[in-house]
Amino acid sequence: MYLSNGYVTIDDPMVRDLWRSKDGREWEMVLANTPYDGHSAIAVHNNRIFAAKNTVWMSSDGEYWELISGYGPTTDPDALARMISFKGYLWFFYLDQVSSSVDGTTWTATSAPFGRRGGYAVVADENYIYVLGGSTLTPNLPPETAYPERTSLNDVWRSSDGVNWVRLVKHAPWSPRIWPGAVVHRGSIYLFGGFDNIAGDNIGELWKSDDGANWQRVVTALEPPKRHWPSLFSFKNSLYMVAGNGWPVRNDVWRLESSNPILRALPF
Repeated sequence: MYLSNGYVTIDDPMVRDLWRSKDGREWEMVLANTPYDGHSAIAVHNNRIFAAKNTVWMSSDGEYWELISGYGPTTDPDALARMISFKGYLWFFYLDQVSSSVDGTTWTATSAPFGRRGGYAVVADENYIYVLGGSTLTPNLPPETAYPERTSLNDVWRSSDGVNWVRLVKHAPWSPRIWPGAVVHRGSIYLFGGFDNIAGDNIGELWKSDDGANWQRVVTALEPPKRHWPSLFSFKNSLYMVAGNGWPVRNDVWRLESSNPILRALPF
């Protein structure tokens, strides 16, 4: 598991280091200062690690990086994007722009029908890409509490090719949220946490779906503290949830034992 591109405080908003772990307990710093753009989107593709934003970098081990393109899928220096590998392509998501590339050097962009939104989660299984929640960049009526210029969402969109999209659910059973964490684990989508913009509070729920349309709440014996934008990993038959912002930001690690839905905290 690799962890990079963190946020600490408003006075120190960008952490440029890169860490890795084989078990979630012991972590090794790979680099103190990464060469790629701050807050780059990162994904594993064709057994390589790619970091993309205004430029694109590639590494086989996280330690040695190669600049493969001086022109990334976005020119916005403040972009907070998502990236996944799906059906032989890298897919980069920023607002309503979906950009694809075979090798990270040349990108093709399309405008997705789910509209200009930020803070959404993106995951993919063998057949589909899913876009989950987030918020539009326009105010709700009445305006929401924490960020009144945003309208938070709990819809789910799906695509088999990254170009043609359908909305599976307009209102999922989980509440509208910005910056949730999500991952596909053992064939199911898991969604954790996020920020409730209506109540102005973080969320600590775990949800599961086999198809993106039907969801069930996963109740565990131990529940991690509420947070938004955690990192979720499917690794060695376990689901891991790492860090996130719970005001203050956190550096804890949790593991879900799939045979028995109990979350265990691992020392970090």
